[in-house]
Amino acid sequence: IDGLPNSSVEYYTTLAAAQAAAFPIPDPTMFTNLSVGFDTVYARLIENTYGCSAIVPLNIQVNESPSITDPITDYFLCDNDEDGSELFDLRSKDVEILNTLVGVTLTYHPTQADAIAGTAVIINDTAFPSGNAVMWVRAENVDSDGFMCVTVGSFNLVLGTVPVFVEVTPYIECDDNGDGSEDFNLAGQYAGISGGNIALDITFHNSQMDADTGDNPIGSPYTSTGETVYVRIVDATTGCYGTYEMELVVQAPPAIDTMLMPL
Repeated sequence: IDGLPNSSVEYYTTLAAAQAAAFPIPDPTMFTNLSVGFDTVYARLIENTYGCSAIVPLNIQVNESPSITDPITDYFLCDNDEDGSELFDLRSKDVEILNTLVGVTLTYHPTQADAIAGTAVIINDTAFPSGNAVMWVRAENVDSDGFMCVTVGSFNLVLGTVPVFVEVTPYIECDDNGDGSEDFNLAGQYAGISGGNIALDITFHNSQMDADTGDNPIGSPYTSTGETVYVRIVDATTGCYGTYEMELVVQAPPAIDTMLMPL
């Protein structure tokens, strides 16, 4: 109406209906287009005092919102330091979410309302600290006329826990021949450390760094004069792991007094 006094507007699905003022659209605020992607309705502007009217076509364009992946899989990280938080690289989910779509911009948000509104965009999206949480993603595209369409989705941020194990230490072998060195059957410690859980993979290492990365496992039996080795316990189901230090001890035999007292 654009400020015209004493005027009203009616909408029609065809020009003929608008000219005849027959069957106006009952609720223009809830109109569903009849043609996919594009439609034309006819607006009839009426000057209510004298009944004069004018008819103009109104083109309706429905742009397709980005068809992102749904559902989006959980993002799982192991909380190996057991501090209740890990750094999630949210951008690592882009490929899955877009699923070959081009010309679509993704942003990540803490709530659904923020994703819909485009507010509270997570800036550190390649190293986002979080515990278990729901993450929302906003996908938007803009057509050549500058019209924007938006789709929002969500996925779970999930922290895996360190497997439950028993810290078996020290591991003592007797130095029967007095050479200060013994063979340690590390594989024989599996049952005690795992507590009988066959889903745990156990390896031994010479440094904490190797235990954390799983590199350079020690073979069994392992010959040692006594030292600290580092045990890595991995849950084969989740891939989460824990570590602890095991002391290898070579126990010298008791000294025997060879000086015999006379009877």
